[in-house]
Amino acid sequence: MAQIIQLAERIDSESEPKTEVHQNNTEQPQTQHPDQSDVELTKKLIQNKYPNKILFTIKEVAQELNLSYEAVRLFVINDQIPSIAFGRRRMIHLNQLIRILTEGVISCQ
Repeated sequence: MAQIIQLAERIDSESEPKTEVHQNNTEQPQTQHPDQSDVELTKKLIQNKYPNKILFTIKEVAQELNLSYEAVRLFVINDQIPSIAFGRRRMIHLNQLIRILTEGVISCQ
């Protein structure tokens, strides 16, 4: 349970808009966030398909994203998709799945 709370806190901190300082020393948002209506629609669609489900396996996320299991597994290993460890299994939170569907995967830097 503590891991779920930590993941939720990490998700909240990651959802804050990142800023970038330009030549004229003004801060501007680095990326555009999707409309709230897009996020809500995506959340409703996922919750209708998977009622009462909070954590998803790599296989389930791969199916939703129409990617291979190996591609999603590599995103998880490289921390491009935050996940929770349960023994050897990695689980992805519902909010992360919604974020990936609306914003995409975090790029490596």
